Amino acid sequence: DQVEAMTMGDRIVVLHDGHVQQVAPPLELYNRPANTFVAGFIGSPAMNVFDGTLEAGGVTFVGIRAPTDDAGQGAVTVGVRPEDVYLAGHVPAGRTVTETVAATLDVVEPMGNEVVFYATTPEGRKVVGRVEPQPLPDPGSTLPLVFDVRKFHVFDRASGRSLAREPATAEALP
Repeated sequence: DQVEAMTMGDRIVVLHDGHVQQVAPPLELYNRPANTFVAGFIGSPAMNVFDGTLEAGGVTFVGIRAPTDDAGQGAVTVGVRPEDVYLAGHVPAGRTVTETVAATLDVVEPMGNEVVFYATTPEGRKVVGRVEPQPLPDPGSTLPLVFDVRKFHVFDRASGRSLAREPATAEALP
């Protein structure tokens, strides 16, 4: 049970098909996943993942280009946690965001202390966002979305490994 592990554990071992993926404290797993499996496994709703292209100083995904310090170039997977997806015009102070992505709102789940929404980009990519309580338009409407550029994760598409310049954890395993 990942919720129990995250709330009670000092260190967590994430396994996939009998292989250790990462050993780290709970917040390190969440904030610095070693690979796409850990990134998608830890957190609810799960991390958004998009196909992207990494080039010098930036990554392109869902039709936008955003700056990144991640090293390398070529085909990548970009991960963005739902709480790092914002409605344009409703971005908390201190955030640095991408250009706008127009997405079609599919479902809205008001949860009281937050609103979870599901949308689809023009390319057909699904996006999950988790925002502060606020009125959202009706399903079928267009939402202007932005992503916090300081919070997205870049992974090698072939291996799934994080491309962060610092290793995800000193104990990260292949």
